[in-house]
Amino acid sequence: MITAIARAKNTGMEYNKEHTELLDAGKATLIIEPVRFSLSTSRKKAPRITVLDHYGNKTPEIINYGGEEIIIDGGITKSFYYLVEF
Repeated sequence: MITAIARAKNTGMEYNKEHTELLDAGKATLIIEPVRFSLSTSRKKAPRITVLDHYGNKTPEIINYGGEEIIIDGGITKSFYYLVEF
């Protein structure tokens, strides 16, 4: 399993100017910065890459690995969990 996540914060979360003190914890919904990353493997068999939901459950979305490297964009998949199976 791959987890790819950057910055995350609650809606309305606020810090002081120096970002050293939390002024307001905010509320749901969580705002997550998507991550774009590359994935490669030296195995002969191509992996099956399944996008997982925010609970870690499989979704119907499969990312096809078509060569030596693949770019996965969390902004497109709307996920930060991926299951890689050989």
